[in-house]
Amino acid sequence: MEQAFPYIFLTGLATAGVGVLVFLSVAFRQRLWWGLGVMAFPPASAVFLWKYPRKSLFPLALVLVGALTAAAPSAYVRLRPLDLGPRKKVVGGDVHLTLTGWDRKDYSVLTRVPEATLLHMANPDVDDGTLTHLAGMTRLKELDLNGSRVTDAGLPSLSKLPLETLRLRDTQVTDSGFRASLEPITTLRQVDLRGTKVSRDVVNAWKEARTGRRALQ
Repeated sequence: MEQAFPYIFLTGLATAGVGVLVFLSVAFRQRLWWGLGVMAFPPASAVFLWKYPRKSLFPLALVLVGALTAAAPSAYVRLRPLDLGPRKKVVGGDVHLTLTGWDRKDYSVLTRVPEATLLHMANPDVDDGTLTHLAGMTRLKELDLNGSRVTDAGLPSLSKLPLETLRLRDTQVTDSGFRASLEPITTLRQVDLRGTKVSRDVVNAWKEARTGRRALQ
């Protein structure tokens, strides 16, 4: 069905376009200056609709039907139930997502699972932009980004999450990014920084600042 979405969208645009042309035709038939006015100053259409509602009904219906048709694919994608199959599990009342090895590319689906508490997303196509989709995950405690293309630039997207465990092995994170975005996360207790550019001195200072912190480096 989704393969037909582009055609549905274009059909909707075409229908709305025909409605606009018919409306202009009706305005020109009423008076030349009505047609010129509507064409040169679109808000004048509202006045024409108010003054000649019956004559405007058909073109208006075409525009509305076209607009709804064009918007239908987007609405379907946003409102349809999200089915991630075995990649989404409920464990002890907590939602766990495992997208490591995922065969899709659109990580925006994460915005539809804000209740997730655990997310494994150790994929090479995950980058700084991907992390922006995590903004609404106000319950996320564990995040696995091992082997991803995440850099310091993406870490601010994590700074307001209630993370307790964060895996960043073999990423491009450095001392600067760690200090600016990860140190302020007071809930963070465990980090995997193997293969990163975060120095041992910075990690040790982070561990000493609060008891119970652990790091792999």
